[in-house]
Amino acid sequence: MPDSSWTTSKLSQLLSEVIDYRGQSVPKSDHGVPLITARNVRDGYVDLSHKEYVAESEYDKWATRGFPKVGDILFTTEAPLGNIAPYPEGTFALGQRLVALRTNDLIADSYLYQYLRSEIGKHQVNVRASGSTAKGIKSSELKKIAVNYPRYGTEQKKIATILSTWDNAINTTEKLLANSEKQKKALMQVVLGSPTKIIKNTRVVTLADLAVINPASEASEELVTFLAMDAVSNNAEILRRELLEKAQLPTGCTKFQENDVLVAKITPCFENGKGAFATELKDGLGFGSTEFHVIRAKAGVNPKLLFYVTQSHNFRFKGAANMQGSSGHRRVPKDFLKTFRFTIPSTKEAQEGLTALFTTCDLEIKGHRKTIQILKQE
Repeated sequence: MPDSSWTTSKLSQLLSEVIDYRGQSVPKSDHGVPLITARNVRDGYVDLSHKEYVAESEYDKWATRGFPKVGDILFTTEAPLGNIAPYPEGTFALGQRLVALRTNDLIADSYLYQYLRSEIGKHQVNVRASGSTAKGIKSSELKKIAVNYPRYGTEQKKIATILSTWDNAINTTEKLLANSEKQKKALMQVVLGSPTKIIKNTRVVTLADLAVINPASEASEELVTFLAMDAVSNNAEILRRELLEKAQLPTGCTKFQENDVLVAKITPCFENGKGAFATELKDGLGFGSTEFHVIRAKAGVNPKLLFYVTQSHNFRFKGAANMQGSSGHRRVPKDFLKTFRFTIPSTKEAQEGLTALFTTCDLEIKGHRKTIQILKQE
């Protein structure tokens, strides 16, 4: 039997007011009442770093469609569609492409906020949206969205509190992730950019001193690992490994082997940081996109250190400046890789310590990403 403690209503039946200033020109000023537009509304919060204002002397006369207040739910109706955030403390004017939803006594605002942010809520918004280049939703269609909710307010608030706690955990972990990524980037910039600041004995080398660029490889097995360009991320991680028969491989694949370093050569993949440290290849051999350069460490050189060199700002910045070819098809030439100069610790021990340090940073970052993924699935 269906649970009688739950019911479903159209959004229009759950709202006491929709504050909507779309289509009304805004009397902007250099100062006055802060203006919230669709540009300010992110998924879950209002970002006020971009500031616009409505003249204070005009605000009361202009705001004829209602005044938003704490408890209202901000919803972007287009460009972008479906960003949702609670209305913040303070007095603000509402701009274009944005409405404020005010709930009635049938539903708690905190529950409706969580519902609209859920996959079910987002799906309903998307199927009722229109437009090809910039999707948007009409007010009449938004009000038709079906909302499933407990009849009792205490249950609604309990569910909303649990989901809010989950959101806070995700937000906290995302901040930790951003901080870890920032720290790793700064560390790489100092250690690989100006290592003499923290390492006493160093030497200047080229990639060709430590590696072979685009070496020959052979794969004898019929079933091989294949890495397409979209199988590696902008963080230089392998997202998936395909097992293909040789007959299924695209023409002219790049060949590589276990522990080789892959670097995207074409724009904008190179600038975005695409690449990978090739691991978990079937029989230690692999094939990939023709748009990869391959770097294979010479004997006695830690290949992971070379991988981190290719992820450094200095490598990506100088590589982008040395691209060749026509617009949209510019590539980093092999000669740039061979002659790229950088500074490393002189001793093998210091090189290994440096590699271990960057690997620890990566493990911390991956741990944060995994935690966020798990929290979002719960």
